[in-house]
Parts: sequence; C-alpha cells; structure tokens
Amino acid sequence: MEIEIAAQSRRVGAPADAPASTVISSGAARLVPWSSRRRRFEANLAVLAQRWPEAVSELARPWPEAAARHELHISADGAAQVFVRAVDGNASWLCGRKDHRAAARQEVRLRSEGVLPPSVLIDGVGMGWHVVEVYRQTDRTFLDASGALYVVEREPEVLAMILHIHDWRGFLLDPRVCLFVGPQALAALEAHLDDSRWPLPTIVCRSPGLRPQPPALEAIHRVVDRRIAQVERLSADVRRRYAGRDAAWWARRFGAAVQRAGESASVQRAGESASVAEPPLRVLCVTSRHTTFLQYSMRDCVAALESLGCEARLLMEATNYQRLDPTLLLREQRDFEPDLILLLSRMRYEVSEQLLDVIPSVTWDQDSLPWVFREEFRDRFGPNDFLLGIKALDAPYLYGWPAARCRYCDLAASERTYSAEPLPEADLAPYRCDASYVSHASRPPEEEHRHVLTWLESEHLRGVYEAVVERLLPAWRAGPDFPGPLHSAIYDAFEQRLQRPPTADEFAAVHQAAMRLADRAVRHSALEWVADWAERHGRRLHIYGNGWERHPRFGGFARGPAANGAELRRVYQASAINLQLMSWGFLHQRALDGLCAGGFFLSRRSLWDEWTALLRRLDDRLRRAGAAGPAGFEQLPESDRKADVRAALADLGADARWLASPYAAAALREARQRSCTVDVFAAYPRISFDSPRSFEVLAERFLAAPAERVETARELRAAVIERYTYERRMRQMLELVRDGYTAAAPSGATPRP
Repeated sequence: MEIEIAAQSRRVGAPADAPASTVISSGAARLVPWSSRRRRFEANLAVLAQRWPEAVSELARPWPEAAARHELHISADGAAQVFVRAVDGNASWLCGRKDHRAAARQEVRLRSEGVLPPSVLIDGVGMGWHVVEVYRQTDRTFLDASGALYVVEREPEVLAMILHIHDWRGFLLDPRVCLFVGPQALAALEAHLDDSRWPLPTIVCRSPGLRPQPPALEAIHRVVDRRIAQVERLSADVRRRYAGRDAAWWARRFGAAVQRAGESASVQRAGESASVAEPPLRVLCVTSRHTTFLQYSMRDCVAALESLGCEARLLMEATNYQRLDPTLLLREQRDFEPDLILLLSRMRYEVSEQLLDVIPSVTWDQDSLPWVFREEFRDRFGPNDFLLGIKALDAPYLYGWPAARCRYCDLAASERTYSAEPLPEADLAPYRCDASYVSHASRPPEEEHRHVLTWLESEHLRGVYEAVVERLLPAWRAGPDFPGPLHSAIYDAFEQRLQRPPTADEFAAVHQAAMRLADRAVRHSALEWVADWAERHGRRLHIYGNGWERHPRFGGFARGPAANGAELRRVYQASAINLQLMSWGFLHQRALDGLCAGGFFLSRRSLWDEWTALLRRLDDRLRRAGAAGPAGFEQLPESDRKADVRAALADLGADARWLASPYAAAALREARQRSCTVDVFAAYPRISFDSPRSFEVLAERFLAAPAERVETARELRAAVIERYTYERRMRQMLELVRDGYTAAAPSGATPRP
C-alpha cells in the first residue's frame, strides 16, 4: 500500500516570555473570547451528536481548562489564529502564524487512483484548513466518485477549538467522513477498517507536530495484514468448491440453462412456470457505479437473466466513496457460488486475484477500450474466459483466442426500463418541448482539441494530428457526411511531414484522437443549427446533461442532467423531436433506449450509418477483382474492376494505402457480421439531415404532422424490439458459454452437474 504524507506544516514558536500582544502587533488582529463563537460550536456539536455521540463527551471534559490556555485571535480579513500557552510556560502559535487557508491549498496535492479520488487518513486536524482542502479535492471528482475520509484527532481540545472556528456541519454530516476522537481514536479507526466495505486509506495527511511516521500507519498496516490473510483463506475456499468441474461438467450445466431460458420465454407468454429440473444458473454480475452507462446496462442484464430463469446477483459499490474490496468479491464467490461471472467492457484478467479463474467468466465488450485489449494480454485469456461483443470479432485473429469462446453481438435496449406505455401528462409536462438533446459531451470543440492533444505523447504525432484537423475540421463543422477522407488525410500528413507511412500503432493513435475531436465538432455544429432554428422560429429546445449551463452558446437551453431510467423515459416521450447527433451514427444506446420508450428521433447523418454496408461493397469488389485479401490489391493488374475498388475506397474516405494496414482486414471481417443503421432501419433516410436547411425542413414537417411522427416512431421501435433486447443478448451469452465448453469437452463425456 502506498502512503503519501501530503500536508506538512510546523509550529512556529514565539519566545516563552513574549506576550501575545507583542507577536500580534506585526499584523492587524484582535483577541476575542471563545464564547463569541459559542453558537457555531454548539451547532457543530449538535451535528456531531447525531453520528458520534461519544465524541461529544470526549470534547466536553477537557475544553474548559483548554480554553483558558488558548487564545483566539481574529485578523482583519476574518482569519483565525490560536495562541497556545503551555503548562511548562512555553508559548507558540498553533501551526505557526500564517495564512492557513493559502498554505493548505499549496501543501495539499493528492494523487488520484487512476480517475477515482483517493481515500485519505487525516491524522490530526491542525487549524482545520488542510482538512477542508482534502475534503474539497476528494469530492465528486469523477462521475460523482468521492474519497472516504478518516479524521483522527487524539487531542479532543484541539478539535473543540476547530469547531469554534469552522462551520463543519455539512462536512460532519457527509457519510464519507469518519471521525475518531480521543485516546482510543486509533483503536476505533482500526476496528472501523476491519469492515472491508470501507477502503483502506492510500494517503496519510499528518497534523503539524507529529512524528515523521504517524502511529496511525501502524493501525493501517495491521488491517492490511488481516485483509491479506482473509484473501488467502477465501481464495482457497473458492478453489476447493470448484475443484473437479471440467469442460464437460460446465457444458451440461449451461446446456440446462439454455434450455431453461427457452422454456422461460415460452411459459412467460403462456403464464406458466418453467419445468427444467436443474437448479437455476447463478450469475454474479459485477460492475461499477463510477460509469456513465455500464451500471445501468448491468441493471438491465440482471433483469433479463432473471426473466430467462437464472438467479442473478448484482455486485456494485454501495456508495460513491466505497470500493469493491477483494475480500468482498471473494466472499461473494464463496457464498453465492456462481456458475458465471458477467463483466461489462472489462476483462477478468485485470482483476484475476479477485475474480478467480476457476469460475466461468464472460466479458460483454461494449466499448473496445484500448487499455483493456492489448497484445501483451494475449496469454491471460484462460480456459474459463469468454468474450462477447465488439472485440470478439478481432480477438481470435489478433491474440489467438479460441473462436469458439468469442462471439460478436450488438448493443441492447430494455423494454422494461424504457416502456412505450404512455406516461401521465403530469409526469411529462415539465419536459415538454419541441426538441431535446441528451448528452454529457458539453465541452466545446476548442477545449476538446486541447484535451485530445494530451493523448499524443510524441511531438511528431501531434503535428500529424494538427495537419489532419486543419484539413478536415471545416468540413466536419459544415455538414457534409462525416468523417470525410479521414484515412487518406492521415496517410497524406505522415508522408508530407515525416516522409514515411505510419505504423499501425501510429495510425491508430492519430485516428482515435481525430475521431474524438470530429465527434465533438459534429455534435456541436449540429446543435448550433438546432439552436438557430429554435431561436428563429420560437421553438423550445432542451439540452440535458452535465456542463451545458456553462457553454457560451447553449447555456440558455441547458436543463441539467436527466437520470437514467424513469426520467429519461419522460424526456423521450415528452419531446416532440429527440435528437441523435453523434458522429458514430444513429445506432447508439441513446437512440435505442429512446425508441423503446416510444420517442421520435431526428439524426444528423453520418457515414457510420452505412459504414459496414460500404465495407461489404468494398469486400465484394475486392473479390471480383481477384484479390486474395486487402493487402494484395496493389499487385492486381489495372482493370475496370480495380478502378471499382478505388471508387469503393473513396466512398469510405480511404485509398489503397489503407488496404495494406491490418485494420483493413479487421474492418472487412467485422462488416461480414455487424449491422449498420441502414441495415436495421428502413425509415432512417426519412429522419436524417446533413445541413441547417435539411434539419429545418424535417423539423417543421414532422412538428406539423404528429400522426406521421407517431407512425415513424412505431416503425423504428419495432426494429429495435426485434433485434436489440437484453433478453436476446443474455440468451446469446448463455449459448456462447455452452457451445464453448461443448467444443472443449471430450467426445461422449456426459457427467451430470
């Protein structure tokens, strides 16, 4: 465990015989009685009594005597200083005479645990300002994630003084703050941390005057030792329980689960009960509340699994300041004894000591995150690991993972969460508008550009990226089909600036950065068209999400965030027009959920809406031209069919240079299995726009024709229900695991679970 001493101050002593007035004379300050702050002190005590009544008695005993030895001085700007007269005759300013607030802001520099704030132990409150600063730096830093704070003060009179100086009522009521006061404070801290729901502190801030190694560290280390011992015992217990379960055993178990899922679907329609004799499959669904969408997706996975006859248990942090400790995860595996662990967009090998490899595990990859899937992880995919979703298309080719345990699937939408049943007008009235947009992508393109530049570590890649952006950004803003000749622009920039083609990794890095900026430019330029239309025609536009109130152009339309589930359903149903504006096209979670809820959508047109169809056409033309694969295109003799290939490449914004990269072969493989918007939604051409004028024409037409809106929304929703339900995805998952174990089991092996 890493311990950092983050805030350090020191006492600055005055001569023992120097009266307080002598020292104070260097700055304007006045001596005030402690009784002048009694109202604040009593208000703090009232809050303290609600959570830690024993701390109130600890403060009450020493305070009268301590008040006589401590003088409170208030400077002209309202800052407090405390002059201490010790029993041995010495005197000093508590924590030194200085601007304590400014010092705390300079001294407290907390390192985060990735994107999440750290958990912090504050050993001694000092003058209180470093406590305030630690609290500020760990409060809702990422998707509402906060850090747990453990405040230890072994000298109750010091805390009593601080509760006269600071109004800490909100701080003390915050459930992530834990206070330990008095001689037994460290013992109480240690007992508290034995509850593994509470994260161990990774940073210690020590009070001025304490020794370089605070005794609090000893308590933390003892808890660490006990948790390590627990992990070892629990791991051994879990491995013993799963001993002897081979591929044949699991094939039978999941075969029964697939049968039960089929029966559950049929008996639900008939109103009966399933008859499969096997006990329900137990699925442990592990996710994090510190996500924008995955926590809600897992919620819908759990409901779908239960509808298919499984017993599903959701495991997620209980609060925004607690963490899933290894002991908690292992205890769930021992006690629940799951047949399957389900993860979303994260692989088991990232936490292999916490989610044990003796249990089957499926990752449903919805994001293809580059830090999750890397060449260096190829050997970490074990015999009980399965991959569903986006990366399953490439993994067998890139990493050699067994194809029988990798299967592609699309996203999903939940009919339960986003029912199309009309809501009462009282629920919809606050959200009624002509058009609405839901997104957290509020950072303007200029800011996003500066942010994206930090992704590229080398100067030469930043230069290439800048050249690509300079060439394409005007078109992204103006409205022609996104993304334009992006692939060709990247190759041109490398050749012009570096006189060489990019490596595969270099191409991927620049492409990812350019796509991120392009997406922001596409969204915000379309929003400008919509905002201009709304102002010109007096239409009501609502924009939901974090940060829009600070946007210089769209702040007046901001309505704050809309919570996933019930509130979003109200937004979708109350908006005459819902907007889907992202560069990745219409086939996205927001549109799927909104269509499920019965909402009507207009979408900014993107090449991604027909991307896989264009790739399939390129694949067909390559085959007709006689190419054995995309990399062999240049060796073909010139012909009309070769020219047809070049034309198909141009439609994708690429040229023959891209065909030589590994990404071309991967993209063509994906296109044979993936769907795109135009494959799924026959009505899409009727609801897509690519310019301010085409948006205005569509918006005014559909606002004037509510019956056509309803019928179009019904048609789009039917396609979603047919292809994108969570029940369909969870059934695919069970079939994947069954088929994977069946392929691995010895022929003829039929042991019963």
